[in-house]
Amino acid sequence: MRLYRDTILPLLALCVLLVTACCKDAPEETPVTIPLSASQIILPKSASVETVTMKMDESEMEDWDYMLTPDVDWLQVTRKGSDVVLTAQENNDSQDRHTTVQLLLGHRAGRIPVSYTHLRAHETPEHL
Repeated sequence: MRLYRDTILPLLALCVLLVTACCKDAPEETPVTIPLSASQIILPKSASVETVTMKMDESEMEDWDYMLTPDVDWLQVTRKGSDVVLTAQENNDSQDRHTTVQLLLGHRAGRIPVSYTHLRAHETPEHL
């Protein structure tokens, strides 16, 4: 019994530790990036529509989705063929607005930061 307690149990525990330490973790799947025609969108104060093209075959885009981070009510996102259409309401606030459109397409992902100024096209912060 003493042999079992002093020799075999510590060897067994050591073997278990070695086996668990040697096991590789499963590699994390990194999402494939969706190729886009624009890396960011800067919208004017007025209501506007911008289009970003997903540069891939339209047959690969059947099950697409999107998220807005943060979720905003001033920007509508729709898809027309391989284009993502961003429709923004006029910015009547005295502050700039920001969100990110995250496109999700199976294991693929794409990000489009969207900035929305409260200034008119000819105005700059220095002239206010």
